Amino acid sequence: MDDADQPKRVWTFPESLRALRNTNYRLFISGQIVSLTGSWVQSTALSWLVYNLLTQSSFYLGLLNFALQIPVLLLGLPAGAMADTMSRHRLLIISQLLLMVQSIVLTVLTLTHTAEGMPLITIWSALALAVFAGTFQAFDLPARQAFLLEMVTREDLQNAVALNSLTFNMARIIGPSIAGILIAQLGEIRPHERAFGEGMCFLLNTLTFGAVLYSLFRMKVQPLAERPEPESRVRYMLDGLRFVNRRPHVKALFGHLSVMALFGIPYLMIMP
Repeated sequence: MDDADQPKRVWTFPESLRALRNTNYRLFISGQIVSLTGSWVQSTALSWLVYNLLTQSSFYLGLLNFALQIPVLLLGLPAGAMADTMSRHRLLIISQLLLMVQSIVLTVLTLTHTAEGMPLITIWSALALAVFAGTFQAFDLPARQAFLLEMVTREDLQNAVALNSLTFNMARIIGPSIAGILIAQLGEIRPHERAFGEGMCFLLNTLTFGAVLYSLFRMKVQPLAERPEPESRVRYMLDGLRFVNRRPHVKALFGHLSVMALFGIPYLMIMP
């Protein structure tokens, strides 16, 4: 029997995983599982490096995470408007490539040592790289969320959002665990090279970008029939603010998230 005559494989999934019926979404979520885990490995190792080796200062530890998050706050609105007026697929590829560059630089600076056995990375280069990463995460996040609309059907959208949240929280559990093991075990292997374990965590994150980039390049994305003109981005941002202001339940959700972001999530930053 010729290959052309063989029946195509039909994927069947339980109702709780129905979004995986969409080929592009399967590729996307598989890359995300690997890449998000790597991101949490790097985030944990970087916080430990800044606090334990570079500064031993809780102030600089907080400043590092401020540098990571402030670009997202400042650029979130224009980044969201950009995700609505250009190819989200292309925007994701560009942002992931630039985030990989940041991870490569971080790896090289940490694994390259002086004659005294200290890594080349300093608190100031770590802060600069954090701002760089935060800037492109600001564009990656809205593009990633909005891209779901192009990967799944409307009936599968809610399930796709739920699976995305599940993936993120799995990575948030697994990533720091891997980072802790690598830092502890690899540091004992090469004790004369400070931050060797942290550097290998950064290298691991660099390698995980291959998974998400592979999945993005494998996707077959149909261009949207109509996409707003770039000149409408300011109007899009104003419309978004009006939308939130006119809907009490949306404002309540924003308030809830603000309280969690200010008083709940920061415990992750002070774990070192």
